[in-house]
Amino acid sequence: MSLLKNMGGYIGYIIGAVFILPLLLLAYNHFLINKNDGQRFMNNYIESSIEMKIFVPDYHKEEPPHNKLNEIKRITRSVKSKNMGRDGSDRSEMQYRIFFDQKSKRYYQITMFDIQYVGQGVECPSWGFFYSISNKDVLITINKKDIDDPSYGTKEQPIQVLSVRGVDAPLPALDTIRCSLNYNTPIEQYKYNVQMYLTYVMSKEEFKKRFEKGK
Repeated sequence: MSLLKNMGGYIGYIIGAVFILPLLLLAYNHFLINKNDGQRFMNNYIESSIEMKIFVPDYHKEEPPHNKLNEIKRITRSVKSKNMGRDGSDRSEMQYRIFFDQKSKRYYQITMFDIQYVGQGVECPSWGFFYSISNKDVLITINKKDIDDPSYGTKEQPIQVLSVRGVDAPLPALDTIRCSLNYNTPIEQYKYNVQMYLTYVMSKEEFKKRFEKGK
């Protein structure tokens, strides 16, 4: 009797893990995870972007002063299970910094997704990028619609910056012996940033208004 009871429990577990759980995850991914068709409109966004020079203040000297060089946010791209119910979800890491530009009187957010830097076979710290842009003039790539839209540039909705490079020379790494690289945003990383931003960060309402209006 005990054996049959245990078998019934195992069968119920298997049915739940194999049939019910995938359906629940499918519904969760469809209804609860913000996901736009960023891949489709990525080139459109890039082609309508421009490069401009801007001064990134020292994060300690901002008003109000910040005690963090950058912020980190985890983004769940999809919820999955593996090995009979274990968590196998796909996640990304968004690192960003919001700052106020005294010249334009608007807020900007420098955003990077899943950044990795390797120099001389050594993985360099990703926060080195944010150190490299602090307290200096840099060239940023921004979308023209963000600049033209007065609703962008507030602290609640800053203008997105998805590519940064040095003005006269590449952005230097702090540890030039171990990390002999520069922190200029490679084109591949820029495209990935755009795709991730459009797909998982931009709200569905904003995405529809910008790219799918009238469709």
